[in-house]
Amino acid sequence: MRLLGAGAIAFSAMLCGALQAQTFAAVIGRVVDSAQHSIPNVQVRLRPPANSDLGDQIVLSSGDGQFSFPRVQNGPYLLEVSQWPYLLYRQKIDVPLPPLNLVVQRK
Repeated sequence: MRLLGAGAIAFSAMLCGALQAQTFAAVIGRVVDSAQHSIPNVQVRLRPPANSDLGDQIVLSSGDGQFSFPRVQNGPYLLEVSQWPYLLYRQKIDVPLPPLNLVVQRK
């Protein structure tokens, strides 16, 4: 995991299985700072492996820090949270997976 920037950010995400033959899942979560205040308008990106035919999926967090990727094909991804020009968070994940709760330090 690589972290850039200054301050602290807490990030929580929950991954929920979908109904269609369990080949897709929803990725939902909320971006907050260390005091649990929502961080709106940060970019949340899911990057599939380089050898995949899938493209990146990108959303912005809402006014209360919420984000959602409603239909994500199961498999490995790189999850990134950024606020231009800073990358705030990056981690490899495997979809689907149990609820995820992460605290991220910005430097």
